[in-house]
Amino acid sequence: INGLREEIYFRFTLQRYLSECFSPQLAILCASLVFGYMHFQGGFPEGGLGVFLTTLFGILIGIQFYYYRSATISWITHSITDAVMFAIIIFSKT
Repeated sequence: INGLREEIYFRFTLQRYLSECFSPQLAILCASLVFGYMHFQGGFPEGGLGVFLTTLFGILIGIQFYYYRSATISWITHSITDAVMFAIIIFSKT
């Protein structure tokens, strides 16, 4: 559910809106920076590394959304990534 909510906010809403005002590249970068910053406190990973990694991930998903114009594909990619991260957290604690 978290991945769906974030994709609706950041790609389907923010990136689409910014694409109407600016170039697609700038829209992807801006939406990805906001997405990355949301991971500064809370979430995994967090802090400066979290912002950097999630911004990069946001750029990749932003490009994917731009080319396929599908929130569903972005959501599936995001959900798979979240599941892998969750598994890493769970298995690293055992």
